[in-house]
Amino acid sequence: MSSVTTSPSETPPSSIAGSASLTDTSVLTVSTVSAQETEEQKKYRQYWWKTGNFHPKANWNKVTLPYELMTGVTLDEYIIQTDKHNVKGFWEWENNTVRVIEFSSGLTRFCGAMTTRTHGGGKEPNASFRPFGKPQVPRDGYDGMHMPWPNLIVEVAYAQEEYKLKDKIENYWLLPDRVHDAIAIKLDYIPNTVPTVMTAWHYCVNNRTDAGALAPVMYEFGTIDRQGNQINILPGQCVINISMTSEVELLKQRVTTLEAENTKLKQIIEEIANLRIENTKPNQIIKQNRITNNVQFL
Repeated sequence: MSSVTTSPSETPPSSIAGSASLTDTSVLTVSTVSAQETEEQKKYRQYWWKTGNFHPKANWNKVTLPYELMTGVTLDEYIIQTDKHNVKGFWEWENNTVRVIEFSSGLTRFCGAMTTRTHGGGKEPNASFRPFGKPQVPRDGYDGMHMPWPNLIVEVAYAQEEYKLKDKIENYWLLPDRVHDAIAIKLDYIPNTVPTVMTAWHYCVNNRTDAGALAPVMYEFGTIDRQGNQINILPGQCVINISMTSEVELLKQRVTTLEAENTKLKQIIEEIANLRIENTKPNQIIKQNRITNNVQFL
């Protein structure tokens, strides 16, 4: 993202300016200046929403995430802005409010990001993967209608806290009939330094505890672990193997279920058709003779 030097057109009221004194009035004046500066910072930060660029006076390094960026934004407006500015994985929309949940650190890259929507929420993974030609779903697709959810998503967090990263994975992406596998990656967050620790978790909807809770597999990358203990002499490499067996078995189960439902539906249709045919054959058809008014039974 490029930086710009243009500042918002609004300027502080001239009534704020003046010399300080040791009176109560001076305290009120300083308080007013502070409030005005906060309002100006908010406008500088909203510049990201409006243009897709960071304003040099926004002081994003002093922001605590998640940060409320905009309010009163519809989901359609949110989708348009994220697509327009290619802001994937940095913002989050919920109940007409847009929040900043992550910053671009230059340490992550994005591939296959997609905007998803559900009842009252919308999120984008850092990356998502789905087999070509995956059939549409009857309802509750990732677009809120019929588009199938991806099989695998990747979420990367740098400034975002670990528990929020995991909460998004467990309580959004891996809910029933959504994503099958998810990889969560947390980079060691130390401002102005290169991360030396990276932890990844591989989630699969089939890997659960006896109580039914998700049981992700954790991988440690780097030269030291999260407690600072050395784990590799040289930078390490880990391979996360995602078995397609569970995907195939799940697909077979769904196909079998659909075939059984289709057979049952055909039986019901045939029964209804036979019932209608029987109802169109009365035991006696009565013909009224208009001339003699006699009733004849055929």
